[in-house]
Amino acid sequence: MQKHKYELVFLVAPDLPEEAQQELTDRMKGYIEQFGGHDVTCELWEKRTLAYEIKKFKEAFYYILRFEGDGRAVDEVERRMRVADEIIRFLTIRKDEEEKVAEKRKQYYDAQRRSLEKRRRRGEGPGSREGRDHRERRDYRDRSRGDKDGGR
Repeated sequence: MQKHKYELVFLVAPDLPEEAQQELTDRMKGYIEQFGGHDVTCELWEKRTLAYEIKKFKEAFYYILRFEGDGRAVDEVERRMRVADEIIRFLTIRKDEEEKVAEKRKQYYDAQRRSLEKRRRRGEGPGSREGRDHRERRDYRDRSRGDKDGGR
């Protein structure tokens, strides 16, 4: 199977002792490695106040797990997180897809910028009045109001 990069953010209950949090993160790392994941890193972001109550908690510890693996590892870790009482919420993101989208977006905007620079050099870009005769447009508008001589 093809390996992908993932980020898994999960919220841990605030009343969990530090030793239990360490044991929980080690257990999650072990599940990922057991199912073919590698380059596993886990870091504690911080304890933060939640925007709204989740399972009667107003605060939680935010952890982020970064790893490389296949879908089996993600499925297994998510399954285990669903049954773990200490984990309030989790979200897994496939990072290589995000990087591909960002790269395509960057290529698109670079092409747009180059095209705009070319048009500006030729005098065709926005804000450039060369190549257009605005008097004709004004005369047309003036005639539509009924002015016979174009407002002159």
